[in-house]
Amino acid sequence: MQSFIIGGRSNLLSTSNTEYNAIDGGGLWTTLSDNANQLIATPGTLTSLRVEVDTAPGNSGTFTFAVMVNGSPSGLEVAIVDPATSGDDTDTIAVSAGDDIQLRCIPTDSPDAGADARWSVGFTSTNSAESNLGFGSTASPSLSVTEFNPVVGGGSWTTSEVIGNNLTVCPTDGTLRDLYVELNDSPGAGDSFVFTVMKNGSPTGLVVTIAEAATTGNNTSDTVDVVPGDTLSIECNPDGTPSARLPRLGMTFLADIDGESIEMHMQGGVMSASANRYTGINGLETSWDSGFSASDPRYDIVNGACVAKKFVGELVTAPSAGQSFDFTIGDDAAGNTSITFEIADTATTGGDSVNTAVIAADSVLTIECDPTGTPTTSDSSFGLVLFVAIVGAVTKHFPSMMLMGIGL
Repeated sequence: MQSFIIGGRSNLLSTSNTEYNAIDGGGLWTTLSDNANQLIATPGTLTSLRVEVDTAPGNSGTFTFAVMVNGSPSGLEVAIVDPATSGDDTDTIAVSAGDDIQLRCIPTDSPDAGADARWSVGFTSTNSAESNLGFGSTASPSLSVTEFNPVVGGGSWTTSEVIGNNLTVCPTDGTLRDLYVELNDSPGAGDSFVFTVMKNGSPTGLVVTIAEAATTGNNTSDTVDVVPGDTLSIECNPDGTPSARLPRLGMTFLADIDGESIEMHMQGGVMSASANRYTGINGLETSWDSGFSASDPRYDIVNGACVAKKFVGELVTAPSAGQSFDFTIGDDAAGNTSITFEIADTATTGGDSVNTAVIAADSVLTIECDPTGTPTTSDSSFGLVLFVAIVGAVTKHFPSMMLMGIGL
């Protein structure tokens, strides 16, 4: 099954140092490769890489981006040479469950313009209806108290589950399975870290313990059923007095409908109560943008044709009586889509499970927030399905709709 591993962040590339980033969702660029790893949980093939920067390298310089697998360049590589601002590679790289992946950027020939970057990696799973969710930690979890992080992206651990920070919202029906966890070093003799997938604030049976001299663990037997609107996070519970370590995780999402994969976005900044604002569809951001620009890396690129559908969201705080927010999926190639929902009055959740939109390859997607009245603002989390038709399959879910060769 074809899906996309999407990332990007408003964080300037170094013009002199080799840096690394988490592929799924993205995070802050770092010179420390251990701070940007994520894991593959479902076997398959990385089929393409597209990278875009918002500013050309300058000074005839080059930014070279490479997908790293288990610490080595995979051969999937894009060089953006001044004055270009984008590049593609369609090489294919096989990956296995437990492999660690990350994105590396090397500046050469003295580029003088720091740039923000975004990227999209095509992924074809070996097994039907499976896609990969990846998370990489930029800091050690607490060595004494339970903490949480999202199931996608890269970030630091916090002591409570919070919409817009570490709680993601699932947009469709499916199953979470095959949890893989790796540490950059062992917890230490007599000590351990216990990682648990959380659903709607409660622990599930999808648990991995890494203890003593071990650095890896997995759970390929337990599963978690999910439905639209379920909130998800990863809990880390230290046992004993483990040493500070950096976890990286991967998990399989098995969709009920073959061809569906999920993007989950956390917005840690409050929206405006008086003007339209914009954000991406995957990973974490900490502020809304006042205007949509297709070159802004906070908006996510999809390097393949697909259908967007099943859009959900949750707010920390309701808009208040008589007030509301409308949330809409925008596409730089086609404008605002028909995928939209309202959260009004005392509600904190909403969704659109009916409307769909055909997305052309290399389109830039955004979430637009439009206030009505003077609603109470808050942090927010969203989920969206991207659907790619299965080649040779009967289009049974929307039999009358075939656009651009894509079965909706």
